[in-house]
Amino acid sequence: MVLRVDGEAFSGFVREVRPLLQRQAFLLCGDWQEAEDLVQDTLLRVYRAWWRLVRHEELTGYARTALTRTFLNERRRAQRRYEVASDMVRENPDPHDELAVRESRHTLIGALRRLTAAERAVIVLRYWDDLSVKATAGVLRIPPGTVTSHSHRAMATLRAVLKEEAS
Repeated sequence: MVLRVDGEAFSGFVREVRPLLQRQAFLLCGDWQEAEDLVQDTLLRVYRAWWRLVRHEELTGYARTALTRTFLNERRRAQRRYEVASDMVRENPDPHDELAVRESRHTLIGALRRLTAAERAVIVLRYWDDLSVKATAGVLRIPPGTVTSHSHRAMATLRAVLKEEAS
């Protein structure tokens, strides 16, 4: 028995969710090229599971969860090293951005890079995607108390880094 994916429905879903996934991926990893790779891997996972996903209204949540788990799995692989070649974060050029917004974004992305992968995932899910502690715990498959402690440590680190940058 061969199950086929409705190409138009999947293409429509990709057009709708791709910008959201790319922003989330960039916040997680801090690099546009790596973010694009994460999104591609995530969309492949969604494509493979498309036929068995009964409730298509929950696809965006499934895709966000798949993206976060893909990111964490990549970071756990010991043989792959992540190095940043410069202090500058390459951003997609946007002629409508003001300089102050760019500088703030650069500072925030730099601060996020100082967090562990797990802390960064918690911060992105909790404060960017606005998930509850329970929902974040479900996505990451960790206890809610671990979400809370990661969140607390990460916020303390971010405050210290941003305070250091401001002085």
